[in-house]
Amino acid sequence: MEGKRSLHSHDFYELTIVLEGELHLQIENETVAYHAGECCLCNKNIRHKELHDSEFEIILFMFQEEYIKSVLEQDLLYDEEGQSCTSHTFFHHLFAENQKLSFYSAKEYIDFRRKTLFDPDDFYRLINAIVLELSESRSGRNYMVRGYFCRFIAMLGDEENYLIQTHQTRISKEERLFYQVSQLLQNRKGRISRGELEAELNYNSDYINRVVKKHTGRTLSDYSRSFLLKEAADLLKNTDKRVGEICEELGYTNRSHFNRLFIERFGMTPTEYRELEPDA
Repeated sequence: MEGKRSLHSHDFYELTIVLEGELHLQIENETVAYHAGECCLCNKNIRHKELHDSEFEIILFMFQEEYIKSVLEQDLLYDEEGQSCTSHTFFHHLFAENQKLSFYSAKEYIDFRRKTLFDPDDFYRLINAIVLELSESRSGRNYMVRGYFCRFIAMLGDEENYLIQTHQTRISKEERLFYQVSQLLQNRKGRISRGELEAELNYNSDYINRVVKKHTGRTLSDYSRSFLLKEAADLLKNTDKRVGEICEELGYTNRSHFNRLFIERFGMTPTEYRELEPDA
């Protein structure tokens, strides 16, 4: 794979575990080295790749957020005193950071660096147990994997074993601008003109439009409208305001036009959306 693997990102968490040797991992615009027994947890949507410039053996565990939350909600994780500690793991830090802005996963990753009391036997024993359960279709496999996973989380979170460090990645000028544009659009519910964006960010609106299109595939006006329609959806679900009132509040004078945009975004009319069951 050398020379072929490019920077990539995905919508799940990736835990990279170094089993042997030294791994050089490129995370956005920086390169970080990890040694046997050390790990890196990358948040969702961070660009990264393994550099094949040294000898190493690694294993990757990839987790959907819903899976991690379902495991932790089963109350399987305990501290040394036998107290439940399922609500304050290093995963919860990333959950909290990702909730701050709905459009953006925090550009953070977490290092787990070995300390002198690190026990390699326990480390490899747990990894082997997880891999064995995943590779064989035996009764109770899913429950066993969840249990071993919680034990591994506990090992990584043990300050006697690991020094845990959270890092903000260095992002490009363009991505920082996209982040700032998105933040303004979220704060203003999509209601901000090109002139206001130029004044706030000190960039030409044509350049802002190119950056937004590069990151979303949509024009600036289309991207702005997505925040406005999200606000409309929230008002439909959380208030008793009539559809006409919501149109007027959001600056749409033509209800038919608003309905058409809403259907394009959500696949149903505003009235149908309001009548959906909460779980749907």
